[in-house]
Amino acid sequence: TYRQSILNSLFLAAVGGLLATIFMALCALVAYRSWFPARGAVKYLALYPRAFPGTVIGLGFLWALLSVPALGGLRNTLWILVIAYSMRYLPLGFSSISPSILQISDELDRAARVSGASWLGVLRYILLPLLRPALIATYLLLFITFLKEYSVALFLNAPGSEVIGTTMIQVSEQGGMGLLLALAVIQLLIIAAVMGLSQLVPGVKVRE
Repeated sequence: TYRQSILNSLFLAAVGGLLATIFMALCALVAYRSWFPARGAVKYLALYPRAFPGTVIGLGFLWALLSVPALGGLRNTLWILVIAYSMRYLPLGFSSISPSILQISDELDRAARVSGASWLGVLRYILLPLLRPALIATYLLLFITFLKEYSVALFLNAPGSEVIGTTMIQVSEQGGMGLLLALAVIQLLIIAAVMGLSQLVPGVKVRE
């Protein structure tokens, strides 16, 4: 169980953090560098989850899984945790990427469009190369955050989908302080390794 919770947390941090970074970057690009009519609403919705604590979001996802039969296949899987974590920390990733987008002059976009580039072409050849350090920093920040998260998983936790945080709570209730401290040390070592690797990437600064 302890080994499985560590592997699950690493999966959520690595794969979930990557998917969340892509989604949050697209939200920021739509909000600040597109002509989408509802781009103002996208900006508002991306910051809206900040108003709710993790336990409320976890309870909301649990209620949705129980109320909507079509979502039943996601219950007791890691994918529902990926979705819930991404919603929980959407404001964090959105706020991390947005300043870098705003620092890039929109004159580059207009020059590319005048030269015949499509919006996807501008995104691929201009914005993404310039945003690479911000995207990497956001991914590393989400990796660390997803690894530590447990409040959302409290209501979505199931046998086989345990994470380090929920396992630590269960161990503490049983009085197993040795195992609790061992899991905490493992978590800290992983975070320290990621922070150390982030220092090796030029132009990337991870702050939380």
